[in-house]
Amino acid sequence: MRASQFAVALLFISFVSLGCAERDSHVSGPAASSLAEQNELYTSWAHSSEEDQGDGAQVYRPVSSRDFPASRFRQVYQFSQDRTGARLVLDPADAHHMESMTWSTDRTHPNRVHLTDASGNALSSFEILELTPDLMRIRIVP
Repeated sequence: MRASQFAVALLFISFVSLGCAERDSHVSGPAASSLAEQNELYTSWAHSSEEDQGDGAQVYRPVSSRDFPASRFRQVYQFSQDRTGARLVLDPADAHHMESMTWSTDRTHPNRVHLTDASGNALSSFEILELTPDLMRIRIVP
């Protein structure tokens, strides 16, 4: 009797283990790694404000992906894999210029990106809502 109970218990544990392994093998995308760590981020992005929907999210497209309509200022971010980059700085005399920055992710919010200037001063933070090779949707966070 004990041998049959042991066999049933062993069989049950095997099925449970296989079920967990099967479920975990399908995890991908943001659950598997943060959007901020994906290769798609490592390019130059321009704010495509014409595509914003008014829900607080901002749409960015790769700079080289299209001819953007004329705009007095269009925010641009450039992200490198080594966590450096640059951002376009608004100048009151329209002498906009790229300025070096660094970026980091947030351990408690894996899709959150923090930007700092060369002196380590906080510039801004945003949450990546969607990231594909042709689209980055973000929401600025305080």
